[in-house]
Amino acid sequence: MGPLSWALVIATYSRTDVLAQCLRFALVQSRPPDEVIIVDASADFEVAKAAIATVAGDYPRIRLIHQAAKRRSIPAQRNQGVALATADIVFLIDDDAFLYGHSAAEIMRIYDADSALQVAGIMACPTSRPPGEDEADTLVDEELKQQTPTIAARLSAWARKAAGIEKTYFLPYSASLRAVELSPQVASLSTARLDVMVGFAMTFRRTVVEVVGFCPFLDAYAAGEDQDFSHRAQNHGVLLLAANAPIYHLGSAGGRLPLWLTIALADLNPAAMQVYYGNDQKRLEREWRRILWKRLLLRLVKDVRAATFDFPRTRGTLMAFRHLHTIYGMSPEAVPQLYPILQRQLLDRALPAS
Repeated sequence: MGPLSWALVIATYSRTDVLAQCLRFALVQSRPPDEVIIVDASADFEVAKAAIATVAGDYPRIRLIHQAAKRRSIPAQRNQGVALATADIVFLIDDDAFLYGHSAAEIMRIYDADSALQVAGIMACPTSRPPGEDEADTLVDEELKQQTPTIAARLSAWARKAAGIEKTYFLPYSASLRAVELSPQVASLSTARLDVMVGFAMTFRRTVVEVVGFCPFLDAYAAGEDQDFSHRAQNHGVLLLAANAPIYHLGSAGGRLPLWLTIALADLNPAAMQVYYGNDQKRLEREWRRILWKRLLLRLVKDVRAATFDFPRTRGTLMAFRHLHTIYGMSPEAVPQLYPILQRQLLDRALPAS
């Protein structure tokens, strides 16, 4: 068998400039993609398509598909993009994530070595420094290259650890998955085992994504979709971190939703997915409520510390508590129909029609 192929699959919405930057870093990889698939929910789709075609024009051997999104939703757009892909491996990075020039080659080297097909997915290694300007022109401000964690950020991390929620942003639906002893060919490479991946740095075997699928009923702010998919993908193989494959996440501010709403959806989405995918409803509800009480306390402290006296973080979690009973009262079959209605109600409350 020859080397595996890979596709870059990106879900995007109204960030053409930063998307173009992401694409430039992907196209100059030492092991470039075989295809690039962009699923775009932008209102000015044709303008964005023309701009991206210009960027990709210097790489005619790379298959480019730039398609309008059928539904504005990161999980739905990712599913749409994967359905268009033909490559063996799909890189599902965010539109504001920048790969270092050798990162794709490092990740693909691990997949190539995995002849036993033990590995379902590999995450690029997040770094706080953007790629060098010699790899592609960069929009990143010079000051961002020197950023270090603030004292407030360190205190926040310590508080999360002390409260026992450092690893509970996502609550697994079932008990720990079986242990797998990696083949010597893979174990000898610079990797580490993972439980979940972050959404801006994911890669998976295409066949795994096609079978597992991203959550079908999340719209707007799809918080938790990456952790959910990571957990379910582990039924098909292990997840690894590629230590020598850096990726920089710009974290481009979308400015789309108010803070209280992103907090509420971050607390409610996992509950809906627990009902849909979980196998021990009472345990999941009990443990998730316990986690949210801890979050409520931490968010209250954070609101006070930030002097945001409209308490958006606290209000978001309180709003989630208000709707938990409704979500946990749904049947799994009803969640795909009923939960989007609740999401829309919250969106309408946050963004009333002008």
